Amino acid sequence: MQFERWLHFLCWLDIQLFWRATCQLVRKTMPFQSLAVVVFFWLSGFLITYHCLTRVKYSFSEYMIDRFSRIYVLYVPAMLISFVVFALLIGRTAPTAWDWIAHLFQLQHTPFTRMIEGVPRVNIFGGNSVFWSIAVEWWLYVFFGIVFFWRDMSAVERGLAAVLAIPAILVVGYFTIWESIGWEWFLGALALISISICPP
Repeated sequence: MQFERWLHFLCWLDIQLFWRATCQLVRKTMPFQSLAVVVFFWLSGFLITYHCLTRVKYSFSEYMIDRFSRIYVLYVPAMLISFVVFALLIGRTAPTAWDWIAHLFQLQHTPFTRMIEGVPRVNIFGGNSVFWSIAVEWWLYVFFGIVFFWRDMSAVERGLAAVLAIPAILVVGYFTIWESIGWEWFLGALALISISICPP
């Protein structure tokens, strides 16, 4: 799985670097960007499913701690760096208090502002538009974890899962029905399950 993890990282790096570079310099999307997005989400579904199937005595709480640590240990510093670079050094519009809160709770590029009246619009954080992929990835993690671990959850875990399920279903449903990102992630998960059931 080491090769798949490196490929997953390279696709993430492509999204973070080249998506921003081409949007800023040529104002259009390059073909390899879309391919990198597809491979990134497909591999994410594949690797997360592998991780869950191969861990012994793995719980929903441990899974969420792992996912939270994996994302936020880099995500929060990236937000701070983006604020310094785009808002303080380049002079772009600084994120509002709501933008900070919404990004910390992974509400950027989600359907909440479009589906729920009264929810304020979430602006691009400084100039870092690629944060959209982090929010989608997070809610896919949450949705998968709830489905995968539901049967073995404790009462406390089910209470937490019930709260998280509402936004997770909205986001995952939107990106599965109206966009293809959800399908790309789930196809990666199904590929690993198929290999586990019927090994080559």
